[in-house]
Amino acid sequence: MDIHVYPTGKCWRVPNTIVGLLSVRSQFPEPDDVKRVILESTGGYEREAALWLSQAGYAVAVMNARQGRNFARAMNQQAKTDQVDA
Repeated sequence: MDIHVYPTGKCWRVPNTIVGLLSVRSQFPEPDDVKRVILESTGGYEREAALWLSQAGYAVAVMNARQGRNFARAMNQQAKTDQVDA
């Protein structure tokens, strides 16, 4: 998974496993300091992360990949990469 924290701009990549999710949790701000965690819909691969983050107290939204791409275009981000999508 590619992670991007807004507005700090911090980016990193972790495997989509429990170990990866634990590493995300250790680097994330506390749930009360996060307005929303947005995950791109990836054919079900996002489900475990969405459930785990939600149970940890984060407000989670799963977004259609096309919506993310259109938002990036609106923000003048033309490249199509997982990191840009994050």
